[in-house]
Order: sequence, then structure tokens, then C-alpha cells
Amino acid sequence: MTIDDKRLLAFLGPQLRDFGGKVEIDTDLWWHLSAARDMLASGAVPRVESWSWTLAGTPWTDFEWLAQLALEGARRAAGFQGLVALKAAACAAAALAVYAAARREEASPAAALVGALLALSALRLRAHARPELATLVLLPFFLAVARERCRRPVPLWPLVLLTALWANLHGGWPLGPGLLALAALGRAWQSRTAADPAARALFLCAVFCGLASAANPYGLGAHRVILRHAFESPAAAGIEEWMTEGLRHFPAFWLLLAATAGRLALDVNLNRREALFWLAVLAPLGLLGLGGARFAPLFCLAAPVYVLSRTALLPPSPALRMGLPAAAAALALALAWPARHRRWSEPVRWDRTPREAVDFLEREGVPGPLFNDYGFGGYVGYATRGSRKVYYDGRYLFQGLLAEPAPPDGATAALIRHEPLLAGGPWALVWFDDAALVYLKR
Repeated sequence: MTIDDKRLLAFLGPQLRDFGGKVEIDTDLWWHLSAARDMLASGAVPRVESWSWTLAGTPWTDFEWLAQLALEGARRAAGFQGLVALKAAACAAAALAVYAAARREEASPAAALVGALLALSALRLRAHARPELATLVLLPFFLAVARERCRRPVPLWPLVLLTALWANLHGGWPLGPGLLALAALGRAWQSRTAADPAARALFLCAVFCGLASAANPYGLGAHRVILRHAFESPAAAGIEEWMTEGLRHFPAFWLLLAATAGRLALDVNLNRREALFWLAVLAPLGLLGLGGARFAPLFCLAAPVYVLSRTALLPPSPALRMGLPAAAAALALALAWPARHRRWSEPVRWDRTPREAVDFLEREGVPGPLFNDYGFGGYVGYATRGSRKVYYDGRYLFQGLLAEPAPPDGATAALIRHEPLLAGGPWALVWFDDAALVYLKR
């Protein structure tokens, strides 16, 4: 790493202290922590649903069990600040992987920094304390190793071990062997022969990575869950993170998509066959990003490496000498600006959780099942250590299992949807605060 690299990387420091917002933004965190707590208590991975009264006893394949233990470990070691530190470290690792990969593609230090900051700006909307962090870190690493194998013989077996680990951390593990397969295709396309040594090595590594993914407590059962996500899209159930986002949500994605198309057109026109490799890799990632908001950052972790490549070889000009550092400074400021009002001593905004409502239920000994919003189910299970069964907790939203065994009456359905309840109906408001309402059946 050169002196210029180190100086420019100093821009990243302020962005990574509490990157991605506070941990309460993602409501899944609570049931991840609950799952880890139960595993530590029982010494075994979960096999059935035990937190809700609607799905109690149904099989549950917890393919994120290892990441949940890591999250709970960070919380036990350093409180909720430990979760903030964990996700900041993950985002730093992803950004540095993008920077290093761009530099290996002969990007200038300033250009590589712009690429890393663009990746960070996309990661910001996905950087929650959740198992997805594993995919955001490992994907750019797999790409960097694949590109290095195209340059020189390097051992690929560590990627097999990493895939086995990845398959126990997050359901995004198919992206690893998938990217290697695309890299093999791109390399063969570039070299005009399937017998290219790098292409064969990458393809074989993809196969072995796929086999290694079965090294998890559920075996192929974890694969069936991934396939169910693919064929029963959670977007159909209205989950926003699986839907396509607009320009204002992911400007970095749309910017990089346009820049990638332009760079590919330029390189193909100049007969640079290396563009064929990148076309094979980036086109599927771009289509994936167009299909769902949670996939857009994946494209942003790969595209800057190509878009900004060879910038160190361009003739020096005032536009490049001043423009790229100015762009890096502007991106750094844009990333840091929303954090100016944050209270660094409070990693969780407890006023956005139903903490006081749960305390009321416990204090008054209110019995009976809950008809709770899915965003509250995980917290209720966490706060009561699973003793108070919930209506649902968010894990099964995409499966169409939200209805109770018998369809609820109109008033109950209105309660679940938080619609106004008519005075004199079957429900009485007994508690309210800024976070939650508590109704009891009369």
C-alpha cells in the first residue's frame, strides 16, 4: 500500500464509526438475538418454531444460526455498542475489499477511494446488525480472488472453506459459487476457449464450493429454504426490501449501472477482451439488483472495481487531478452528514420499541395470546425470553402463514392492521405511548 493509499483511506474513518444507522432500525435483530440465546441455553440449533402461538411446533430451518451466535456474542461482550462495532467493522472490510480490488485493476488511489465510498453509500441502506453482513463482506472477497486467479495461479481451496462457513452465516451463500461460475464463464469467453486454466480452476472451485455448502446442521434442508425464497418471492407478500427501489433510495446503484454500461460499450469498441469477463459477471448482478432492493448493494460492491479500472494509466489532467479527490471528499461528506445529530451514547432508540407496553403487560399480568405487528414480535419474544407467545415475529411473512388457524373476525383483523377501531367494539384501549397501543378484548 502506498503513502497515497494510506492518506486517501483516512477519508473512510469518520464514515465507519457507526455506519448504517442504529441497531433498532432492523426489527429482525431481536429474534436473531433470541435464537442465539436459546441455542446457548440448549446447546443445540433450533428445529421447530417455539415463539409464536400461530406456528408453534412447525419445522424451522435456522440457516443463519452461526451469525446469530456472533451477534449475541458481540452484545454480551460489549452491549449493543458491540453490535454497532461489529457492523461498522463489516462495512469497513467490504469497503476496503472494493478499494484493494480496484487498485489491483490499476485504478488510481483517488478513483479507488471513490469506488469504495460509492459501495459504502449503497451498503448504508443494508448495513444493519443482521446475518446479511456476512454476504456483504464475502462477496467482494470472492470477486477479488477470482480476478487474481485470472492474473496468476493462486490457491482457491480457501474459498471452499469460506463457503462452508458462509452457508452457516447467511442465505446469500449461493452468490459465492455463483460468482465463481460467472467468472469462469467470463474468463472462457475472454480467452475464447473453455480449456483456459483459470476458467477451469474457477469452475471446479465453484462446484466444490457448492458441495461444501451442505456442511451445515440442516444439510440439504437449508438449500430447500433458499429455493423457497427464490420461487416464492417475499416481494409478493409486500416485503419492501425484496422490491425494486427508486432512484432516490439507491442513487449509487443507478449511477454505477449507467457507468458500467458506458464503460463496457467503450471497452468493446476498443476491442478489449477483458470487458467480456466483466460483462459475464456484472450483467447478472445488475439484473439481480434491478429485481430487489436488498440485492442492489451487491452490484455496487463489484461494479466500481471495473468502472474505475485503468484510471492510474490515464494521462494526467487537471480534471482527473482535481475531480476525483473532490468527488471523494463530497461522497465522504454526504455519508457523514446524516450522523451529525446522532447520540453516540445510545446505540438503541428504545422509544421506538414496545418496551413500556411489554412492561405493562408483564406488570399487570395480562394473559392471553397477542395480536401484534410483525415488527414487534421479535422484540416481545426477546424481552420476555419467549415466555409470551406472539402472533408472528417476522420470519414467516413471505410464507403466507400470517392467518391464525381460524380467520379472525373483522375487529381482530382491524386491530392487527392498526386500523381505527369503532367505539363500543369488542376491544378496549388500555395502554398507549409513542411506540405502541395495547387493546384488550372486552
